[in-house]
Amino acid sequence: MQRITTRNEYMKTEVIQVKVTPELKKKVQQLADMDRRNISEFVRVQLEKLVDTKKK
Repeated sequence: MQRITTRNEYMKTEVIQVKVTPELKKKVQQLADMDRRNISEFVRVQLEKLVDTKKK
């Protein structure tokens, strides 16, 4: 019988703390809201896109 792996089992995460100005945080929050994500999820997605484009 094949075991099904859940998302939580293979998506281990680590925290990255970043200092930003209040103005930048507000702008990022607005972008995250437009994308219907929280800031953390929005930044993670954008970082993944950046890394993927730099790999090519």
